[in-house]
Formats: sequence, structure tokens, C-alpha cells
Amino acid sequence: MTDSSNGEHLCKELRDAHREQLMGIRREEEMEMSDHDSRYIPNKKVRVDESALAAQAYALKEKNDSLRCQLDAYRNEVELLKQEKGHHGRTEESLTKDQ
Repeated sequence: MTDSSNGEHLCKELRDAHREQLMGIRREEEMEMSDHDSRYIPNKKVRVDESALAAQAYALKEKNDSLRCQLDAYRNEVELLKQEKGHHGRTEESLTKDQ
């Protein structure tokens, strides 16, 4: 695997692990809600809203981190291609001079 694909794979694994963690938190909250009777509990509602906002903010942070990883992978790939092209160009120059 290339460095960029390794980076992308690692980013995907991290993103998937964080997504699973978020889903676990949501499932726990849903279980807590179902454990209580269906009466409206203002404090619980506020905590759930705050938790939902925190989960959304966390998901956005993870998306941002994932995109940064992808950007770094692309930058690394471009740098490698530039190096290969530069090396290839020098090889052609030396062949031309030798003739």
C-alpha cells in the first residue's frame, strides 16, 4: 500500500471507531429514556439536547479531521509524483547528453 492509501485507511478506521462510539452513546441515551416513564422531565430534555449538540459537534470535528487526513494524503501523493517526475526528467536529460 502507498503512504496515501495507508493514511486514508487509518483515517477511515479512526472515523469508524469514533462513529461506533457515538452510536453507543446514543443507544445508551435511548435506553435511559425508555427506562423512565414517558412524563416530560425538563432537566432530562435539556441534557439530551446538550448531548445531541455535543455529539453533532463531535461528528463535525471527526469529519474535519478525516478531511484533513485526506488532504495530507493527497499532498503526500503529489509530492511523491513531483519527486518521481523530477527523477524521471533528470534520467532523460542524462540519456540525451550521453547520445
